[in-house]
Amino acid sequence: MFRPRRPRARRLLVGALAIPVAIAVTATAAYADTSTAEASAFNLSIFGAPVPAPATASNDGTQPTQTAGFAVGGISLLPPNSIVQAGALGQLAVANPDGSSAACSGLIAPSAAIAIAPNGTCSAGNNTNGVLLNLLGVASLTAGSLTAQCTADSAGNVAGSATLANAVIKGPFGIPTLNLPLNPAPNTGISFLGINILMNKQVINPDGSITVTALEITVLGTGIEVGKVTCGPNIAVVDGPMVPGLPAEGTALAAGALAAVAGAVGVRRTRRNRLPVAG
Repeated sequence: MFRPRRPRARRLLVGALAIPVAIAVTATAAYADTSTAEASAFNLSIFGAPVPAPATASNDGTQPTQTAGFAVGGISLLPPNSIVQAGALGQLAVANPDGSSAACSGLIAPSAAIAIAPNGTCSAGNNTNGVLLNLLGVASLTAGSLTAQCTADSAGNVAGSATLANAVIKGPFGIPTLNLPLNPAPNTGISFLGINILMNKQVINPDGSITVTALEITVLGTGIEVGKVTCGPNIAVVDGPMVPGLPAEGTALAAGALAAVAGAVGVRRTRRNRLPVAG
């Protein structure tokens, strides 16, 4: 004869229900791409922090395109300094709901404006002049624009570049001169009259994001950064039931696995309890 007990019968019910719950939890998990980007037009080491403050845009995957920053601003946005003599600041960051992001920043001509196309491409006009930096009396730098740009997507792809339009460094009295490349290769470094210049500085950060600086100049111990942008990290995360203590991307799968195990154990125990008993 069989002697089923009510508690054990309940185990059968719980076990039977747990398996479809596991399937439902796993199947209903949806993925939402997140994205972030940051842009900073200009920074002097003597400021102690980027000025103006960097523009940051982020998107959790459920929002419309997020944009931060400004397309053009006068040098009046900077504290008084003897380095930036002419030009305008531009810094834009864009974060899209599809997990892509882009940023563009730097110094541009006052008559120009920074723009980011839907594919992430940055433009700053075709001016041949308008930017003037006094490198502490050692030399001067003139340009139409000095900008950096970057892009990232939720698949982990990142890219960056720098554009130095009509950029020329001139020594005292205009002699000698050094023409900088329009699109320098990543991390191109040169020295000129004791000035260290790193063009298109690119760094892949530990979190997978990319940081690009159009120009990093060191002269007489003073650091100058023109056009600095960061894109990423952009990731695909699970937008579903949450399990405390677990990251979002593992929540649904973990919940499904636990429910499946509970169901299997419940069914197994119930079957054992239904073995015939002599009497």
